[in-house]
Amino acid sequence: GSSDHAALFGKYLIEQHLRLPVASMAPSVVSVAGAPPKNLKNVLVIAISQSGRSPDIIAAADATADAGARVVAILN
Repeated sequence: GSSDHAALFGKYLIEQHLRLPVASMAPSVVSVAGAPPKNLKNVLVIAISQSGRSPDIIAAADATADAGARVVAILN
């Protein structure tokens, strides 16, 4: 959807202008597969959502925070 497109556009901007590598995580890895990430210390996670209420994105953001990441949410 449009949130995923915004994330891809943001990925290119960050990589080109800040010269930092960016990776995308599918929220279903946590919500459906039950495979939360481990050890994300010193990692910034940017969660992008239209409503801010999507259960899979909330679960993924919570899981990354539990793994030690700093989480920033961008909502429409």
